[in-house]
Amino acid sequence: PQKSRFPPPADAAAEEPTDPAAAAADAVANACSAAAEVPRLASIVHEYVRGGCCGDAAAALSTVTRLRKLLSLSGGPPIDECISAGLVPVFIHLLGGAGAVVFEAAWCLTNIVSGTTDHAKAVVDAGAIPPLLNLV
Repeated sequence: PQKSRFPPPADAAAEEPTDPAAAAADAVANACSAAAEVPRLASIVHEYVRGGCCGDAAAALSTVTRLRKLLSLSGGPPIDECISAGLVPVFIHLLGGAGAVVFEAAWCLTNIVSGTTDHAKAVVDAGAIPPLLNLV
């Protein structure tokens, strides 16, 4: 096999656990810590949007990026927690902005709809389709 010419990301785990029980325990621990992070991150993004998106744009982008990474976890992403925290309308609002935050917000929404039918319905019912189509 050909080796990649790109190094692994700095935050990548050095080695995946080979023991299925250890991998399952790691997934549960990651899911629990991810769910615990959502309220704090949600408050930062809510405050940014309430302020007319005129606050610290770098902090908002960093926060939405962190939420996207949490929603990308394979072992139980905190989709329900993000929906309960009112983040779906916030992500939809951010689609009307500019720059990388639009990309990250759209990615968050796609990660949410990748869950269950109810998760997808929450995004559709919140009105995400028109703003997403405007991005195409």
